[in-house]
Amino acid sequence: MTHRKFHAEDPGLCNIANGFSSQNYGFQLENVVANELRRRGYNVHVGSLRGGEIDFVAQRFDRRIYIQVTGTMLEESTRARELAPLQSLSDAFPKIVLTLDRFRLGTTSDGIEIRNIVDWLLG
Repeated sequence: MTHRKFHAEDPGLCNIANGFSSQNYGFQLENVVANELRRRGYNVHVGSLRGGEIDFVAQRFDRRIYIQVTGTMLEESTRARELAPLQSLSDAFPKIVLTLDRFRLGTTSDGIEIRNIVDWLLG
């Protein structure tokens, strides 16, 4: 099964289409990350798994990065939900969760990097 997501080149157009609603800022964060990955030269796809998806599989030449995007991971249930797709992967490519949080960042015991999205964008 293929998951498809559409991300606008200009997030302002999405804001006009949805009446400047702030209810789905998760999609807006994903849109920013998708555009940044493309700007950095990656081809961007949605990763399809049996039990769900990975927000982004970014590929550039022989380099691949798996990325999950979430507003917050402070609740344990959200943290488990965001980490689970990345934990199910068995390859050695980098796995990253991007969040607005400033707490509980770093690298998990299974090697998944949790980073603040703003720091990642500026990096």
